[in-house]
Amino acid sequence: MGIGVEGEQNGLLPKPASAGRWRALCKNVLIYAGSYLCCYAVLSALGTYEWTFTGKMRYGGGLPVNDVRRWSPAWCQLKTFTSIDGSGKVDADGLALLFYPLIRLDREFVHGDEFPLESAQ
Repeated sequence: MGIGVEGEQNGLLPKPASAGRWRALCKNVLIYAGSYLCCYAVLSALGTYEWTFTGKMRYGGGLPVNDVRRWSPAWCQLKTFTSIDGSGKVDADGLALLFYPLIRLDREFVHGDEFPLESAQ
């Protein structure tokens, strides 16, 4: 006999348990990702457009003007704006941070911003 475990050459040893672990891991990832997307779909369906500010229009003292109607999913408050010094800022609650990537994608491709003040001029 050669060096190694008896039965190794004949293929009698069982496959490593890692194949079952990979299958279980993939199954769990798909379940969690599906749940994440389904929860967001419900929040998105219940969302509304709200008046907020971009930070680009300001009163004389520096206070921002509500100049955009921005879509927000239900129970999520995510505001992206330009501060008075010109840097970009994000103000969000916990639920909005959890769904931040999907909110950004949704605002970019599905629910775009509305600028009624610019169209009125």
